[in-house]
Amino acid sequence: GLRLDQHDAAIKKTDSGVFPIVPGSADKSDVIARVTSKDKEMMMPPPSTHKKLSAKQIDTLRRWINEGAEY
Repeated sequence: GLRLDQHDAAIKKTDSGVFPIVPGSADKSDVIARVTSKDKEMMMPPPSTHKKLSAKQIDTLRRWINEGAEY
């Protein structure tokens, strides 16, 4: 049920108690934790998709969040 395409939903605390995106702080954003995780239960995209973000894509996402995550 997580919607990253909608600002209000993306910055709202989830039922599990984390914030998907914390504008201005990539290090506090669960999205970054998940796309950089090595834990198969936590990583995004899930291993079953056989997809992975490149280092450049992760860096772009990290910079966007650190710069305020403007939609």
